[in-house]
Amino acid sequence: MEDEVVSEVNLRDFIVMIQRRWWVCVATLVVCVAAAAVYTARAPRIYEASSQIELKPPAANATAAFPFPYLDNGTYKQTQLALLGNADFLNLVKANLEAQKKFASTERLHYSISTSDRRGTDLIDITVTSGDPEVAQAAADEVGHSFAIYRRKVDEESAQQDLSTMETRVRSAQKAVRDASGALADFQARYHVGDLPKQVEGSMSRLASLQSEASQARRDLNLGQITIAGLQQQLTAQNHQIRTEGERNDAYIEELRLELSAEKTRLDDISRTFVTYPALTDPLKAEIAQTNQRLQAELAKVYTGAVTLPAEAQVQAALQSAQAKAVLDNARYNLLQKDIASISASLSSVPSREREYWQLTQNVSVAQDLDRETLAQYQKLDMDTIAHPNQVAITQTAQLPGRPILPRPTQNLITGLVFGLILGLGLALLLDHLDDSVHSEEDLRKLAPDLPVLGVLPSIPGNELEAVNSMSARSRGPYRLLWTNIGFSALDRPIRTLVVTSAVSGEGKSLTCAYLARSAAEEGKRVILVDSDLRRPNQYRIFGLPDTLGICDVITGKGTLDEALSPTDQPNLMVLTAGKTLPLNPAVLIKSERLDELIEEMLQRADIVIFDTPPALAITDALLLASRVDAVLEITEAGRGKRAHIQKVIEAVGRARAHHIGLVLNKVRKGLFGNYGYYYYYYYHQDRDGDGNGKAVGRSNGKSRRTIEAQESTEDRS
Repeated sequence: MEDEVVSEVNLRDFIVMIQRRWWVCVATLVVCVAAAAVYTARAPRIYEASSQIELKPPAANATAAFPFPYLDNGTYKQTQLALLGNADFLNLVKANLEAQKKFASTERLHYSISTSDRRGTDLIDITVTSGDPEVAQAAADEVGHSFAIYRRKVDEESAQQDLSTMETRVRSAQKAVRDASGALADFQARYHVGDLPKQVEGSMSRLASLQSEASQARRDLNLGQITIAGLQQQLTAQNHQIRTEGERNDAYIEELRLELSAEKTRLDDISRTFVTYPALTDPLKAEIAQTNQRLQAELAKVYTGAVTLPAEAQVQAALQSAQAKAVLDNARYNLLQKDIASISASLSSVPSREREYWQLTQNVSVAQDLDRETLAQYQKLDMDTIAHPNQVAITQTAQLPGRPILPRPTQNLITGLVFGLILGLGLALLLDHLDDSVHSEEDLRKLAPDLPVLGVLPSIPGNELEAVNSMSARSRGPYRLLWTNIGFSALDRPIRTLVVTSAVSGEGKSLTCAYLARSAAEEGKRVILVDSDLRRPNQYRIFGLPDTLGICDVITGKGTLDEALSPTDQPNLMVLTAGKTLPLNPAVLIKSERLDELIEEMLQRADIVIFDTPPALAITDALLLASRVDAVLEITEAGRGKRAHIQKVIEAVGRARAHHIGLVLNKVRKGLFGNYGYYYYYYYHQDRDGDGNGKAVGRSNGKSRRTIEAQESTEDRS
């Protein structure tokens, strides 16, 4: 409940602060929006143009002919994107643009290129931004066109290099055929060896085939051993990582570690709050020890192999498969070796020259097969090179941009508006925080909690004499309430003499005295209003009185009190002005014993004597007089009275041993004062109506506030 009240009070204070500092918010908002508008108007226009190209990765069957280093589509696309950002390629694009006549002047060629791929497709978007729309369009088109030419050139160079390599392989194969045929011819001419028997030839062919298979089995076995060693190394690395870094993906171990971390955090929080309280910390420490023991047990299972983690299981499965294949390859190799030994033993009776002759014939056959295969590859590569498709296709050309993408007027203005609102509120809060003046009744209550705020008075525009003489019910309401509050404050200590003062001049003290005196007189009190500001008297101007005898003349013996008192148009109200001749040192008159006698004389003629004194901080007259009267009332102007000044006056009145009865907030603007005066009038006429149902005249008769005030003026004149 208290939080809701505080929130409501803070919100009300915030709204009042905005109402008070609205000009700061509006000025900041206007400046920020104007700055955003100026920036938008002066910022360079940026245009954007886009084109699109399609990549055609090499097909799987073409990969064998073309040694492209990219085997999957994703890698191929990333490679092409990297080539699009290559400095050599961008220089090529710039050179091609400069070659165009309309861009002969390089001053226009200021642009920025960006590329992006569309996931799941072979498309690449090319975006160019520039301050010149024609440059943006031309550059976007030129990038796609130049890249197609660039890729075609790279592919052709790669194909020519492949053809050259294949030609070398063809020549090498043809040379191998000639060498093998020559060796066979020389052997026949030297030893005159004829064809072998078919049975022997078949056995030797079988032996050659088995030796080839044994060589392949040996290679497979060696490759398997390398694979097994790599998998074992990977498995060892995973176990080391689990032990040292604690990285694992087992759900139960992860749950245990999270539980252990949470328990340790709770223990730290409790230890900071209850430093020495074992009843709370000991059970939690026991839980932490148990959780840690369970965690270590699970990790031990992983380390010893009792539990296999998912990643470890994959490696172990691959290792088992590789080991099984190695066993099969080894068995196959051993079997082939037995067959080779058996056939070799059966051919031991064949003469060595016949075996050598057969080997030479096999060399010729192998060389001829290799020559035919190499020539076929060369012919296919040559045909693929001639009919090789372009690797880049332009699917979308750039359009001339009609509107710039930057600046964005709407976005900039909205940003300026939001920033202006935030900055304006911030400045308003800062100014309000630095402001030392009081603005509301709450400010006065916070400043002086021991003193009551007896009244909140509105700002009265116009001439002072007209204001006092034409007091309406609405105007009199706050002053009547002030006079009533003064009466309530004097229940235990009756007030017959009252000093009205302020901290500094210009806070409406004199006019408040006049209103207060008239309100007291309207209640039937006999009132004497004394203008005791002997340096800058005001009451004779407020009431339109002649500059005749006054308090100075009575104290100095130049006249009597009855001669100096000036009647007003308000019954029961008399004014004692400052007088014709003002003293050079008014403090001497205030300190005189004659003043005490004069106060006694006035009390014989009046029920209440009100003293309009100078500002308490500027002159000591008010404090000197305060010690001789029943009470002191302090006036401060809303938005002008400083907290420090008000506090100094309160302290000075206390040092003077005077009775400070309270504070009055004066000249409150309509926005802060609200319709208090009208509410008083509304209540006042409700009583006069005498309707038992409690209807107000203004509302029940359907009359406007202006009509009511006009009727009131007529009643006052009558």
